Amino acid sequence: MLLSTARRLLSGARPDDTIARFGGDEFVVVVQGLSSFADLSACADRIVTALREPHLVGGEEVVATVSIGIAATSRPDHLPDDLLREADMAMYRAKDRGRDRHEVYGEALQARAAQRLVIERVLRHAMSDGRLSVRFQPIIDLTAGFAVEAEALLRCSAINRGHSMPVPYLAVADESGLLPVIDEWARATAFAQLASLRSSLGDGDLKRIAVNVTARELVAADFPSHLAASLATAGLSGKDLSIEVTEQVLLQTSNSAIRSLVELRDIGVHVGLDDFGTGFSSLTHLQALPLDFIKIDRGFVKRIAGDGRSRAIVAAIIDLAHALDLGVVAEGIETQAQLLLLRGFGCDLGQGYLFARSLTPSGLVTFLEGGAASREVVGGEDWRATGAVQLESAITPSTMGTKIA
Repeated sequence: MLLSTARRLLSGARPDDTIARFGGDEFVVVVQGLSSFADLSACADRIVTALREPHLVGGEEVVATVSIGIAATSRPDHLPDDLLREADMAMYRAKDRGRDRHEVYGEALQARAAQRLVIERVLRHAMSDGRLSVRFQPIIDLTAGFAVEAEALLRCSAINRGHSMPVPYLAVADESGLLPVIDEWARATAFAQLASLRSSLGDGDLKRIAVNVTARELVAADFPSHLAASLATAGLSGKDLSIEVTEQVLLQTSNSAIRSLVELRDIGVHVGLDDFGTGFSSLTHLQALPLDFIKIDRGFVKRIAGDGRSRAIVAAIIDLAHALDLGVVAEGIETQAQLLLLRGFGCDLGQGYLFARSLTPSGLVTFLEGGAASREVVGGEDWRATGAVQLESAITPSTMGTKIA
């Protein structure tokens, strides 16, 4: 693929153009002498068209798309590294906007670059000053009424007084190379805290910790062994962990990532599909991928009490998952009506503000020790006798990247 791509870039280049492989699946084309951005855009469009045609690899046709970022300058003092960084930002903008296109670095991206520098500085200071922490949101067995898992959530006291890490911050952490370091620290901290919780509460109080993993981690061949070693360091094993991957992550992954998921399941790790229904949901994913559970996005859960279509979708997702022998977790449960509906649909687990917000380790201990209180929220053993009437009223229908510098 790289050779085929390089040949196509060369065939479309002018004699004075410089083409190089920048690393991985990224190429740089240095174009001189063009008089306008329109000329640069036309050049980029020709590259997109040329690379869109199927490549013949090993006797098979392989189709790939290209994301192009354009940065231009007429200043002799414009540093090459700055020009490449600008093209890189424009390329990521092209990816964010759907790929198979080009974007030009301009004022909007310039403002984004300034914001990015501020965010990166905040993150680096937070890491060095110990302002990162891990909080836990309990995941409740909706039948038994007790917390059986907890999702580990990254928090930063330098941002919004310790609230969840905003998406732009995570994006900057990823682009700047900080995210792998932060993820590794967060997981190691969560594992150590789970081991500490068990030493004071006992093994049966919390079965697993749930964490998220990225596409970059999954494609690394040593990720399963590295994760297993991190668990062992904390005195844990694979059965103590759930990992959640989003549909977007799975769409970006390769066979090596699927192998990683299989290896993780082999050591007892539970694998789940997060935010199900918000991306390019496919029955192929549920049938072919090595999954143990799916997590229904909070957007669906939020609407089930007042919208019949949402109720039908959620009920169908739960039935489908169970038919495929997959567990179901509903996130974002905030009201008793939502809870009763989900229980009526047979949903296995749930989390949300109805039970608890994100908790410190000591707060999680308090929550687990007060298990009876959470049981009252869920409904306890007598829910089947008392909750059916409430449930009936609740469901009444009234309510490959390329840069061009």
